[in-house]
Amino acid sequence: MTKQFPGPRRSSTRRPGPSRSVFDAIRVIAFITTVALNACFSWEANAQESGKTESESPELQSLAEGSYADRQRATLEMWRRRATSRQTVQDAARDADPEIAERAEWILRQWRNATLPGTIRGSIGSLLETDDPSALANVLQDGLFSVVQVAVEESAGTIEFEQIKARVANFLIQRFPMYVDRAVNEGTEADLLKLIETVAIDRSLADSWLSLRAELGIESESDTLPSAAQLWDDSERYLFRAQRAMLSGRVDDAVSHARQTNDSVSVRITQMLSGRWDQIADEAFAAASASTDEHDRYDAYAWALAAADRLGDEQRRARAIEKLMSKDDKHLSERTQTLRWHALAVHGEVDRAIDVLARHDRALAATVAVTASRYTRAIELIGLPHDQVDSELENWIDQAIEIQTQLPQGELAEEIELLSAYARLSLHLGEQEVAHEIYQRFAIPGIIVGEGNQSLVEWTIDEMLGTNRLDWMIDLAVGKKDNTIKRDPLLFVAWGMDVEPTTIVLLSDRLKSVLPRSSLQTRFRAACRLLRGEIPPGFQDPEDFDRLYELIARQPVYSRVNGRPVSTTKVKLNSDILDMFETHGKISLAREGLETLAYTGDLDATIRWAEQSVEQGDTAMAAELWEKVASQSSKLDRTQSLVTLDHGLAYAKSVVGKWLLARRSGHVEAAAGLERRIRLMLLSPSLKLRKELSDYLRTMNRSELAAPALRDLVVQASYGGEDAPDFFYVARSYAAAVTELQESQPERITELAIDPFDIAKWGDLSILGILETNRFPDSLYVSLPLAAQKAMLQHAIETKDAALAERSIRKIETLDRLNIDFAERMLPELRAVGLDEVANNAFDRLFESGLQHTEAFPVDATSLNNVAWAAATNELRLEDALKLSEQAVFLEPDSVVYRDTLAEVLFQLGRVEEALAVESACLIDTPDDWHLHQQVKKYREHLESQR
Repeated sequence: MTKQFPGPRRSSTRRPGPSRSVFDAIRVIAFITTVALNACFSWEANAQESGKTESESPELQSLAEGSYADRQRATLEMWRRRATSRQTVQDAARDADPEIAERAEWILRQWRNATLPGTIRGSIGSLLETDDPSALANVLQDGLFSVVQVAVEESAGTIEFEQIKARVANFLIQRFPMYVDRAVNEGTEADLLKLIETVAIDRSLADSWLSLRAELGIESESDTLPSAAQLWDDSERYLFRAQRAMLSGRVDDAVSHARQTNDSVSVRITQMLSGRWDQIADEAFAAASASTDEHDRYDAYAWALAAADRLGDEQRRARAIEKLMSKDDKHLSERTQTLRWHALAVHGEVDRAIDVLARHDRALAATVAVTASRYTRAIELIGLPHDQVDSELENWIDQAIEIQTQLPQGELAEEIELLSAYARLSLHLGEQEVAHEIYQRFAIPGIIVGEGNQSLVEWTIDEMLGTNRLDWMIDLAVGKKDNTIKRDPLLFVAWGMDVEPTTIVLLSDRLKSVLPRSSLQTRFRAACRLLRGEIPPGFQDPEDFDRLYELIARQPVYSRVNGRPVSTTKVKLNSDILDMFETHGKISLAREGLETLAYTGDLDATIRWAEQSVEQGDTAMAAELWEKVASQSSKLDRTQSLVTLDHGLAYAKSVVGKWLLARRSGHVEAAAGLERRIRLMLLSPSLKLRKELSDYLRTMNRSELAAPALRDLVVQASYGGEDAPDFFYVARSYAAAVTELQESQPERITELAIDPFDIAKWGDLSILGILETNRFPDSLYVSLPLAAQKAMLQHAIETKDAALAERSIRKIETLDRLNIDFAERMLPELRAVGLDEVANNAFDRLFESGLQHTEAFPVDATSLNNVAWAAATNELRLEDALKLSEQAVFLEPDSVVYRDTLAEVLFQLGRVEEALAVESACLIDTPDDWHLHQQVKKYREHLESQR
């Protein structure tokens, strides 16, 4: 019977091997020898060509000659010295001698499995095939990058090669922060780099590899391709080179590479990033003329408008608008219709966007008109005489519901939509009762109006998302007779409250014990009110808070084990519940809950506890907790969930926490080392992780690290990819990070070579990322370009650019003639830098628009107050402002906000004692308002200075 060697099977043509006991001894000696040799020789020796044929190679012959122990030692030695014997072994695997071939095959299998001397976790080949997520992750986390490298390289040419690369790549993407941290600890950054290069299956991995090389001081061309890119298709390689060229500022090269992809979208992205709007306009018009696909044609005209608008080319701008407004549109898809009005609206052509919308969706056109303060136009589109609302509202609602009941199930009556738009209008005009009546009457669960059996009441709650009347949504979400919480209303309310839907369900359920005999409707409303910081009827503070905590944190759960009931405690706490307790001032309960969650292994809770410990000055506890976060996030075994990006992000957050602690403690050298690790982590192959980590650094007030990372990321996100975050959100984050730096560390803007114009630039470009999506509220297509133009105006103020200021103000006016925000904040800033004429002309136009509106809608107390406040902050048209302010207070005498405006107008008119009397009364009503205290102080100091 032949014996088994832990390598190739012995050839049957040779003499029998030694007995088992002798063999065992030899195996032990061989193993010890191998481990000892491993400590003496480097695995990284340069590969050498033997220069001999198979029959001449002494290494090859050593596999078959000499004693059995000699052959074993030769096999182990060749296995260990992979770098120098790789070609010899591959040749030997084809040798005619069966023992030589089998021994060589055994060596190759060990290499493919990454079983090298000194590895203690066994065969990586088997780890790559297992479903256990912890196996390969643990080997990588131990820093054995060269071992995994062997497995990947030796699998080349096998059917498992692509699968193995993909699995290793996935771990690198998900858990990069742990691996780069270990590489820094062990000094194996080169091994990690080599592994990333080998498994760079896409642009994000390749970019990470190149960026890491640069950060580690390894010189290379900025668009050098990793070895794995040989398997990419040509267009992907050119796109990567375009992306890298753009990052390094080589615009001509970027455009050239993009053109070689033969993808017009990639070319346009590159041109957009480099500001080549002339090229975009030319090519967009040409593409539109040549296109046979309607959507592609309108997409080209949308980009032609975008380019012409940014060039200030009125001729081409008008041409693009004309094409987008084509009346031959009845057959167009909803997607194309949406693109058309979005493109017009975001470029200031709101009236034309409304006209396009009105042809096929009057209700939506009316809603957009309301958002842009086109109230008269909205009334025209709705078709209901506004001066008859008091007498006719009930009839209008009755007629709309009657028409709806006559329609087939699933169809929605236009009359319902138009009345909903009228409710939105009423809210903007301060007619709360009208809007509330419409929404209340539409709360009919039995009428199905949409897909998925969506009822009229559910549709109504969806419509209310843009009204800021969350209290009304909560009241309509669950009816008196409902015994379950329906999914859609729950989602809408949870979204409005920014909590998890499961939190509302949990609280509603636990309130059964706190509010006995209450209906589901009552408990649902109570749960929502608690989450919003309000005390619901029947709820006793503090007794019921303590009881509620016990019900959530120590809820018994019963199960059967071996036929016997067993009670265990189930913790149902989450961050929303903790926020609720904090909002109500129950700090001890919130802290106890946080610690309970952390002890159960909740990473987010542990992170939150660590952050709070820092705020409270308990640095020792914070350090301990950050270590716990690092340990928990890096640990992965069968008892835990599968690998997710959250593991890597949590680990990175722990390093950020340690870095901030080191800075606070004055440990300069330690802080520098941790900062370097964070910079490396920000080069993760996961673009989503880069975004999340950058945003976390921003929340920690460390925008000096976040801004450079986001500056690169906004380019990378532009080109898309499977892991790429949304360009819109990245652009907004980058603009916000630069803004934060300007406010807190302006000197760092220069140090980091950040162009201050980036705030305005990326705010403007971000709107191009939402042209074709319906994921955002319709109001965003007016409010977002407004925000972009305000950023542009701010840049004009900082650079004292009168022409840019004038252009930005004109665009703000085309978007919303009654936008008070820029008038009260930015017009005084324009005067402060000497642009008085621009500011005064803009104010005059705004004030006249405000007067026209208040004359048309004299009971709109909000607009009356806002126009008056703008006048007060600009110290202009004060007599007119006084009339407007007095009318607002007459309409709503209990409003502290309106009375505060009246006080400021009186103060500006020199009627200081009256102003002080009005403001003092406001302060009695709301004594915690800091602004009111400041105003009272200002008025008193002025009076004293006059005496």
